Amino acid sequence: MKQISSLLTLILLISFTTSTFSSETENIFNIDMKTLTTIDKDFPIENPKPQPTGEADFVSQKLNTDVQWKITPLTPSSNKSYGARASQSKEEFCSNAEKPDYFKQLILEQRNRLSFRNAGGFCNGGVCWWHSLLEQRQTYLTVYKPELPKPTKKQVLKIFSKYFWGNSVVEIPGYRNFYEFSLDWREVLQKKLNDWQAVDGILGAAWINGLAGSNRVSAKNLKKKMDNLYKEVNDNNRIVWQKLQFPGVVAHAWLVVKIKKTSSGYNFTVIDSNYSREFNVNYYNGDTSNRLGGYPNFVAYTQHLGDFSKIKRAHKKYCK
Repeated sequence: MKQISSLLTLILLISFTTSTFSSETENIFNIDMKTLTTIDKDFPIENPKPQPTGEADFVSQKLNTDVQWKITPLTPSSNKSYGARASQSKEEFCSNAEKPDYFKQLILEQRNRLSFRNAGGFCNGGVCWWHSLLEQRQTYLTVYKPELPKPTKKQVLKIFSKYFWGNSVVEIPGYRNFYEFSLDWREVLQKKLNDWQAVDGILGAAWINGLAGSNRVSAKNLKKKMDNLYKEVNDNNRIVWQKLQFPGVVAHAWLVVKIKKTSSGYNFTVIDSNYSREFNVNYYNGDTSNRLGGYPNFVAYTQHLGDFSKIKRAHKKYCK
């Protein structure tokens, strides 16, 4: 039985990392490709406000919004300030990687993030965990080579496979940033996110993780979690992945990029795959759950900290 399980695991992983698929398979989640937009250096990303939803409707509501993030022309009066530029060479990447806040500044610029929101997944319920993992890993592990020809579909699958393993720096030819890349290859990336969810669900028992934890804890417990989050984001200077445990069996995920202490608790900045822009969340001393308009009360659990050891080794190997 153990040998059969190992064989099935190997077959699934090989299929996941090397698969190609028909247009019918790629469009199984009916992703609307009719309103694609292009990106230009003179166009800033639009920042639509999150739409409040009822507690019982917080997942399904987003399915009625566009998958593609929108962009609007830069007006003469706009004084938009851009964040860090994505690295365009090995030398630039290795130099940037030494800067303490570089990757945080990088991910806070929308041009360096995925061009589409959380969608697809089982029963069209989304792939938020894996969308956020991809967002985090591509931020830490990507070098762009815009002077080279754009990749083929086979090359894109190999690129995604490297993000899946998360242990090597990825070079993307033909693009200047991840927005441009994911704009052209959205269907392929969405399909592979769906596959990633399936692999984790079957082999990694992700559904068990989705059941673990409560959406309410003691005030002391939540304060300890927030103190630890502050240390990870500020002291260790990391972009932290968190699972948000909602009531019942539903769980979401986001990335915490910045956090600061306030007189009454903490204020922190997150990137949530349901929304195109980052936003701030408050924690108040004495809270027994985290709160955010449009979501039911939840508790955020920090996970995947072990990935930073792989990222550090990948940087060291690439920059030696």
